[in-house]
Amino acid sequence: MSFTLAAIKLKPAQGRHYQRRFVALWLFDDGSGNILTDSSGNGNDGKLIEGPTLDKGKFGGALKFNSVKRQRVKVENADSLNLTDQISILAWGLVSDTTGNRRFVQKSTEGSDNQYRLLREGVFSRFDAGPSVSNSRVQYPMFKENEWHHVAGIYNGKTTALYIDGKQAAEQKSTGKMVPSAGPLFIGTKHPGAPAGDYWNGLIDGSPSLIGP
Repeated sequence: MSFTLAAIKLKPAQGRHYQRRFVALWLFDDGSGNILTDSSGNGNDGKLIEGPTLDKGKFGGALKFNSVKRQRVKVENADSLNLTDQISILAWGLVSDTTGNRRFVQKSTEGSDNQYRLLREGVFSRFDAGPSVSNSRVQYPMFKENEWHHVAGIYNGKTTALYIDGKQAAEQKSTGKMVPSAGPLFIGTKHPGAPAGDYWNGLIDGSPSLIGP
């Protein structure tokens, strides 16, 4: 299976050009044992918990998650993951059902508000840049189960947008800084104490990446 999560940081360079920096890049093809290697060079490696398994993905390998078993990947908190000004989160996913609030990726402290998240919530695909950002949440009707789709959530300091298969599905004006948290980042859930319905049930494929300034 393959799952791509990207957080991208955008930095003004010369003129109108921007430098884009991968904060984390998880290829799902580059790791050993229960470790998911961060290929960005920032050391944001993830630990596979409760046994998500390798499977055939959209492109090469992918991770297969079973929500009943609460399978997930945990990435410990790091300064590089606490983006405040801009973020892009990208993922290829296939969900096996139409119930629950399935997380591609989420960073937050258990019991508190979400820092940022990309998920399938009910009948919607949704991106949320966090409670400190105005109009932080954008959504679009969820794609069908057992189909591969690419989903991207982007906050650039002026707008929050959701893209499905490379096409803009939703956008609204947004302002404010994202507030850092001490919590880890999870792929496949929001935190270990979440109900089974908050765990991903299906495949995540590609190269998950976080991009920021």
